[in-house]
Amino acid sequence: MRRHVVRHARHIGVVALAAGLGGCFAPTGPIYGQWSGYQPDGALGYERNVRLVLEGTPDARAGTYRMRITPINPAALLQGASSAYYSDRWTLETGVADGRAWTRLHLTGLPGTQFDTYDMLPDRTLVPYTYDPSPQGAMPYRLGPLPPTTYGYGRI
Repeated sequence: MRRHVVRHARHIGVVALAAGLGGCFAPTGPIYGQWSGYQPDGALGYERNVRLVLEGTPDARAGTYRMRITPINPAALLQGASSAYYSDRWTLETGVADGRAWTRLHLTGLPGTQFDTYDMLPDRTLVPYTYDPSPQGAMPYRLGPLPPTTYGYGRI
């Protein structure tokens, strides 16, 4: 009888551990979208990989975001630099200018070295907002949308 109880307790422990770890990697709700790209680090001239997840339903206008920024600076990596994680609120703003509709994404709670406002192009590419009417200067720093079929979609 004791062996039977120990065996079931072991199975229950494994299931509880798996369920707990699953929560660490899974999105907390529906995913509005996920983007990835490279942007400057703002100080040393190196780039960093940026992953952005917007949580919310497909028709959401606001929600919670999660962002992971990984430095690509060889010296910093040798010194043990790791990814930085940010999470706060996002909102979408839409409007019309010169007969063209536009959508702007605002992220709150980011440090000054990170872009916090993006223009969303019709193909859902995010281009950092600049005060220049043409987004061409910021195009090298765009974040490309990842399809929902991507492995680990919504997880960063």
